[in-house]
Amino acid sequence: MTEPTRYRVVLPKGKKTKPYSKAKISAALDDGKVPPDSIVEVDGSSIGISRFCNGPTVSHDASLMAPLTRARKKSNGGETNTGESILHTSQPAMFRNRPVLFLVYLILIAAYGLGFILFLIWWLQCLCTTLIVTSSKTTLRKGILSKSLNEVRHKDVRSVQVCQSLAQRIFGVGKLSISSAEQSGIEIEISGIGKPEKNQNAD
Repeated sequence: MTEPTRYRVVLPKGKKTKPYSKAKISAALDDGKVPPDSIVEVDGSSIGISRFCNGPTVSHDASLMAPLTRARKKSNGGETNTGESILHTSQPAMFRNRPVLFLVYLILIAAYGLGFILFLIWWLQCLCTTLIVTSSKTTLRKGILSKSLNEVRHKDVRSVQVCQSLAQRIFGVGKLSISSAEQSGIEIEISGIGKPEKNQNAD
């Protein structure tokens, strides 16, 4: 009798379990022993545990870009409308990314009431800029009134670059740039992301 294929479950904090059969993983999910926002490694790919247990066991183009897909600073553990596991979401920091400008705005607002509109626009820009990493692609959404959306599929990633000024290194933020094999230039670029060096150097 053929022994059932075993799979590893990656828990929300990144810890991996020992290999289990699909039946045991499903039972553990039903009993609440495994968080519903966990993911399962299938043939080197990653898939949300709920979809894994409820659907056929197939490869779903796992993250071939480990520096991003394993970053979990703000993991919400959900799924997109297409069933992809959302591994990480992040928005630019204001003070940590540009501390001098932040303090200048506060001083102007406190002393003369000036700079409030500029500060509000900056805050809205950060609020409306979101980096989303799923099990198969990375998406950058930007815009307040008008919207822009850039997507790079992980299987097409050519390079991931991180740039940090001295101040950004002190405050643990930086600029993240992603290019793919399909374009000659940078397709996704976002500044002010927390701990970008971990995104680049993660195994």
